[in-house]
Amino acid sequence: VFIDCMSESERKHTKHVPILKHYIEGFEDTFRVDTFVAKSKTDFESIFNTLKYKTKHDIYFLLHIISHGSEEGLKIVNKDSEKIMWAKLAELLKDINYIMKNQLVLNLTVCNSDEIFKYINLKECNGFSEIIAFKNSLRFEIALAFNLMFYDYIICEGCIVQDLKTKIKKDFNINNLVCLTEKEDE
Repeated sequence: VFIDCMSESERKHTKHVPILKHYIEGFEDTFRVDTFVAKSKTDFESIFNTLKYKTKHDIYFLLHIISHGSEEGLKIVNKDSEKIMWAKLAELLKDINYIMKNQLVLNLTVCNSDEIFKYINLKECNGFSEIIAFKNSLRFEIALAFNLMFYDYIICEGCIVQDLKTKIKKDFNINNLVCLTEKEDE
């Protein structure tokens, strides 16, 4: 599941989500990719209500959020530049993760998304399966290259995030990647 919080012009220019969706769906017919566009804070919270409904009906998924971010939270790029504070996002994510029996894999392709770890601790009873986040800023080209490799690993190798982290840092020299799994807390 993709949640795209970028502006309309950024969606048209970067095509990040359509490229990834096409890539994933090209592997097998068994992968279905749902895409939601959050144009406001209200949209974002409504999307999470939809996702909670899906998880209550045993539909599990990897959640991938694409947005701008700051130390305060992720940004819904609209005329009001609304923010979803990291604490609020953590609350929404914990609800879904609980319903998914701690199996949620989360990819936060968002600048400063490592701030979420102030509100989510994988060693708690609500530990997530895996969380991908980034420190500081993240360039589009690097984000796209990382995510193509991320989905390649998930589809072809299984969810081996720590191995991916080592490979990404080596191949792309990404020093701001933070990967946490239920087995390891950095």
